Amino acid sequence: MKRKRYGTGRRISIWRNERGGVAILLLALLAILSLTAIWLASFNWSKQTLSVNKAKPILDLATRAASLDVNPDALAEGRLEWDEEAGQRHFTEYLYRNLRLDDLGDPLPGSFLARRPAVHTLEFVTALTYPVTLHRSLVLYEASLDETVRTVDVTIYGPSVVAIVEFRISAIGSTRLEPLILSSVSSIRFR
Repeated sequence: MKRKRYGTGRRISIWRNERGGVAILLLALLAILSLTAIWLASFNWSKQTLSVNKAKPILDLATRAASLDVNPDALAEGRLEWDEEAGQRHFTEYLYRNLRLDDLGDPLPGSFLARRPAVHTLEFVTALTYPVTLHRSLVLYEASLDETVRTVDVTIYGPSVVAIVEFRISAIGSTRLEPLILSSVSSIRFR
């Protein structure tokens, strides 16, 4: 007795069947475009994350260098005064050297920045009682495509130096430079 084989007489092949070929081609192109957009977005996100991971420790070191500049004469009298001129000079020096910037602040070859960083805030903060929550709000490039609002809320436990710096990084698929706003706080403690 012979067994019947089902489906051997007529095979359906998607690739050889001409019905619906355009739909399959369009779906394949849509899938390729979607995957390319997802890859591009994830690559730009990882590039921004890497830039934050590089810039934040450098900014913290520069803020710490600025916080070490106190007026020794006032300190001898029991007052804590920040030497603003020396603090700004040391902050800029540490920031520029570690970010591979020239004397004017423009990126040298090997720097991950696309443009010179902009220091928006470098200030000495004190309060009557501690701990205190410091609130700073910064609006950049108002009424433009690059308009950015950043809010910094940090708890300080003593006299501190606060820095808010804008870095610009390039993104793949975009001609404009992405703003990256980072803040840093360094306490001044003498015991």
